[in-house]
Amino acid sequence: MSNYMSKVNGNDIKVAIKCLVYNHEPYLRDCLEGFVMQQTDFPFVAIVHDDASTDHSADIIREYAAKYPDIIHPIYETENQYSKKDGSLTKIMNAAIEATGAPYIAICEGDDFWTNPHKLQKQVDFLETHPDIGLCYTDYDTCDAKGTIINKACFANGINKIPVSFAEHLVAQGYIAPMTWLYRKTVYDALQDIQRQPVVDGSFVVALEFFLHSAVYFVNEVTATYRIHEGSASRPLTVAQWIKYRKGVYEIQQQYAKQDSETLGLLPIFKVNEILELLPLALEADLNQYIDEYNAKAEDLHLDTNLCVMVFRFKKDARDARSSYAYRLGKFLLKPFRWIRLFISKNRAIV
Repeated sequence: MSNYMSKVNGNDIKVAIKCLVYNHEPYLRDCLEGFVMQQTDFPFVAIVHDDASTDHSADIIREYAAKYPDIIHPIYETENQYSKKDGSLTKIMNAAIEATGAPYIAICEGDDFWTNPHKLQKQVDFLETHPDIGLCYTDYDTCDAKGTIINKACFANGINKIPVSFAEHLVAQGYIAPMTWLYRKTVYDALQDIQRQPVVDGSFVVALEFFLHSAVYFVNEVTATYRIHEGSASRPLTVAQWIKYRKGVYEIQQQYAKQDSETLGLLPIFKVNEILELLPLALEADLNQYIDEYNAKAEDLHLDTNLCVMVFRFKKDARDARSSYAYRLGKFLLKPFRWIRLFISKNRAIV
């Protein structure tokens, strides 16, 4: 990357935004608008990496780069880097970030978007006055592919838990909304070894590393929206894809449990939880590969697989019950109580 990126109008860049884009045409304008609307007293840039999209994502990026050349700094690939699984995408983005000289890094992929124009300013101000904090994150909303809000203030409303320690985040297999992050590059640079091997959930790994090596802080304010759509990690297209994803998360959890004396004793529980969750799914979808794998793991742990079959049948019975007329009528009648609970939770102070 050119050295010209290290300054904007003679001023040092304070924040570099990492934005990965692949076939995000329907959502990309929302994402880029979230960047250019930021109101700050310091320069910032967005490294927008198009990974050889087959739609018109690159054209949209070119449009914004021409209109906002001081903010949008594009990278256009002719060959998809993510699919190589060799770390090339990480190397390209790290080199681009390094060229900016920015001490702080933010993240927002092309299908998510920021909603608060003061996001970067508030987070930078906080980190500047709290040198012990390596990463700060905020509350967020979720929306569907069309932009319709699904959940508001996911942390404040208890949809996601606010972790306060490495152990708590590990046990919960937590999610702390990467599209809201701002973190110190100096701390992140010390974590580069973790990126040598591809994992199914990189944000989970990076968050665990920040919890291990610095303080992490939650800002109780919504600044972004996470978009849930078909094919995303949170909503895979098939049961097999979901099992593969969840298996990868459990592998991360068990790997990190071995690194901390407080969580090492939980390792057998994590292994049992993996079997209890994924074997029933494999049985339901008749995926012999996973059925054989988890039967073998159950045998190693002296776990009665009949328990897994019971879980499978219970889940099926529960789904059948939820589709019944009586269940749907009861859910409708209980709606007013749900609204009352949400009202109370929204007005409850979070410590």
